[in-house]
Amino acid sequence: MIVRVQGSGQYKLAQNDVDGLQALDRKLVEAVHAKDEIQVHQILDEMIALVQSKGIPLGAGELVSSDTVLPHDAISIEEVQSLLQHESLVGTTQPAGKS
Repeated sequence: MIVRVQGSGQYKLAQNDVDGLQALDRKLVEAVHAKDEIQVHQILDEMIALVQSKGIPLGAGELVSSDTVLPHDAISIEEVQSLLQHESLVGTTQPAGKS
């Protein structure tokens, strides 16, 4: 899976790391529904840290379509809620750029 982190670039994640990202995504959805802004930001931080630490950075010259985009962690809870598509930022479908 190719993940873009706004302001940080793109990363390629292996499937076991995608599974971890999806688990965090489910927690994010719960926090958004609970309107727990502190938890939303903590989970976004965890998601970004996972992608940046486990993912392989793609070069700036590589043009690859992202399977998902993670917003910066300073985003408001309302903005996160508007980004949720089908109750998820990450999604559960098989990514186009699977690992």
